[in-house]
Amino acid sequence: MAQNLLKCQFCKISSNVKWKCETCDVFFCDPCRINTHVLLKNSHGHDVTDYKDIDTECSDKVNLKIISCSTHPEHSCLVYCRNCDKSLCPSCLITPSDQEELKRIYDLRRESLRELRQQVDKLLPFFEEKAAELKILEFNTLSQYNKINEKISERQSELTQEAEELFWKLDSLWDPKNNSLTQEKERITDIENDLKQRTIEIDTALEASSPSSIFTVFEKVNKELPAQTTATTKLPELIFFESRSSDSNFGTIIQVPELKLVNTFNIALPDISAIVTLNTETSVLYSATTNCFQHFTISNFEIVKSLDYFSKVKTNASKRYFHSPTRVVDMTEYRGNILISDEWLGDEIMHFCHSVSQTKFTSISKLQPCGVHATKDSILVGYCHDRDFVTHSSGIITFNSMGGERRRFQCNSGMGDKRLFTFPAKITTNVNNDICIIDYDSLYAKNTENFNGVKHTYEPRYGRVVTLGEWGQPKWTYNGDARVNGDNKFTPYDIVTTMHGLILIADRDSCAIHILSKDGQFINYFCHELIVQPATLNIDKSGRLLIGCSCEGDGIKPKDDESKTSYLHVVEFVDGYM
Repeated sequence: MAQNLLKCQFCKISSNVKWKCETCDVFFCDPCRINTHVLLKNSHGHDVTDYKDIDTECSDKVNLKIISCSTHPEHSCLVYCRNCDKSLCPSCLITPSDQEELKRIYDLRRESLRELRQQVDKLLPFFEEKAAELKILEFNTLSQYNKINEKISERQSELTQEAEELFWKLDSLWDPKNNSLTQEKERITDIENDLKQRTIEIDTALEASSPSSIFTVFEKVNKELPAQTTATTKLPELIFFESRSSDSNFGTIIQVPELKLVNTFNIALPDISAIVTLNTETSVLYSATTNCFQHFTISNFEIVKSLDYFSKVKTNASKRYFHSPTRVVDMTEYRGNILISDEWLGDEIMHFCHSVSQTKFTSISKLQPCGVHATKDSILVGYCHDRDFVTHSSGIITFNSMGGERRRFQCNSGMGDKRLFTFPAKITTNVNNDICIIDYDSLYAKNTENFNGVKHTYEPRYGRVVTLGEWGQPKWTYNGDARVNGDNKFTPYDIVTTMHGLILIADRDSCAIHILSKDGQFINYFCHELIVQPATLNIDKSGRLLIGCSCEGDGIKPKDDESKTSYLHVVEFVDGYM
């Protein structure tokens, strides 16, 4: 048990304290009252009280710093030990050999530090590993950034303005100084460094094994342990393509899009040969096998069928039919209507709304219609003279909104009038007004039973994508990519473009969607185990990619139509990129 020892606070020698100045809050002896306190300014007005009249419980207010330690006179007193009958300084208190209680506390804190060290040892490898992974990711991403930066810099002198635009785009896609990856790396690295510093401090204390080091480190070291978690960081995958056209002196930076399958619908039809979107609510799919048109709406992750009608000779009074038989080769949306290239009528293209009525749009004489595509103010129609690809030519006709022919692309005058196409089966346009055409270089025929009896059916197989400029000049050709077509030849069945100029191609035999830049460079491909033999593509008004997969080949009537099921897949671009 320790108590405070009181001495004169002026001379710091005499223990015969007789007075206390309430004004100065000082205890002093009788000589110091006469020789020291009286000399203070205005001391004659101070409230000086006889020490005997003061409650002894007030002794805890004495300033112990003016009392010397009994063992170490050079140190100030901290407490007075009644058992020892000594004034004690801090050095006396941390000597465990003299006090059992202090020894017990010392041992407890030493053991606590050992346990904390063991916990730090368990945590540290996790944060070391994560910090290393993030450093590698940052290094790879920064290397990717620097390589693109260098390529842009090499050509910067050619056209400064275009280079600055590319730099701006690059920095907008990835800021190497301010991004989620760097921020998370810095956070993890801070934790790693903190744990390492704790390890050093604990090890130093444990190795020294001195009471002062154990007590000091125990009080100082942070005992809160971090959670073993890391934030998810989304890293952009960027590609730089050097220019292949006169549109750019440098090239373009493309962020590789990420696609996600969000829903799959079973369609009670043996095939889906075409899909078009009319408005924000309604899309239409067509089955070549049954010649059935099905209007549908996707709402709340469910498909709502609104209308079915057929295009053939009436055989069932309960079904809706067109006024005349129709055999659709291709179809597109034009001003809220469906525009059809019709194989059975031979030389006619017609459009219709949501009813079964048909309206003739225009004629292409004796030519066989192929693919059809509509833009805001023009219509592009592919044609061939017949299915004899060897002896007859084929091409593209551009019509105005009234059905009048504007221009025709049939051969390449710069290559000895060599024909541009064999069978232009699908057509679309891109944001740069390029015309992208799926051109089949081979078709094989099957004599199959169809709804009109035995029919000679052509199924398109191997092909390529041919792209022309707005005025028909050849720009580039795509024949597939080895990363997708290592085992299967390129079988393009449909093609669409996005608002950012990406080109998506359905490769049926490879069960993949090729993703190209607007200049035809391969960016990536999308595939999913549920997407088998994709036959048709469409991007609806919500920006979703609709993929139709058929259970049968084009135009082949299975033995039991009703038992066949096709699949409509809904794919979204992650983060809205498209």
